[in-house]
Amino acid sequence: MYSLRTLSLRLASPRVVTRCQTAAPVASQRYQAVTLPRVRHFTSSHLLYSEKPAEEKKEEEEEDNDVQEPQVDDVADADPEPNHKDLLIQRLEKQLEEFNASLKAATAENESVKKIMARDVSRAREMGIDKLAKKLFPMSDTLDICLQNKPDFSSEQHKDNVHAQRAFDGIQAAKSQLVSILKGANIEEVIPARGEAFDPTYHDALFEVDPPADKSLPPGTIGMILKAGWKRDSTLLRPACVGVVRKY
Repeated sequence: MYSLRTLSLRLASPRVVTRCQTAAPVASQRYQAVTLPRVRHFTSSHLLYSEKPAEEKKEEEEEDNDVQEPQVDDVADADPEPNHKDLLIQRLEKQLEEFNASLKAATAENESVKKIMARDVSRAREMGIDKLAKKLFPMSDTLDICLQNKPDFSSEQHKDNVHAQRAFDGIQAAKSQLVSILKGANIEEVIPARGEAFDPTYHDALFEVDPPADKSLPPGTIGMILKAGWKRDSTLLRPACVGVVRKY
């Protein structure tokens, strides 16, 4: 291998320099578009790169000066960079609004479901009470028939019949207790009076009866009561079974 000193002396020899000068015009003619690198200057003692010429330094300084820094006014006029904290706050506020809207909708739906459930429970309770009451109406009809056939115990014929009197007193007590129990469930007995106008809403006409001889009952009125009616509040559970006076 050649040492650094030997290499520098060989490159600086007249033969090498002559060859480079001869080949330069040929290369420039063949590759006119190629820019040759800057020629490096060597010394015989050691290999050194020459510094840039003063003209090149001056040109570079002028190019640097041509690049102008942005003015303060231009920076002020430019749009400021978005603040990440403000964006996060806006995003959270939007999510909060959506959550509040969803919460209000869910609350309204929950209240609506509660009202529907309460109404259904109340309706089911009333239907259960009505179903049980309708099973007790025949018992009340039987007690009424017994009380309609109650003798007059104040008469001479029945005043000594103590056992029969006590039996009818027990029937009357059972009837009163049954009516009281049904009244606690808002179920009332509807007993029409003789001579009352026939109302198809609360009365059920089973047959027609002859008018009395004194014509005290006008035609179309109630002449006989077979079964009492029952209602819960304004809801009719069973109409009263009656006989209507026929026309004269």
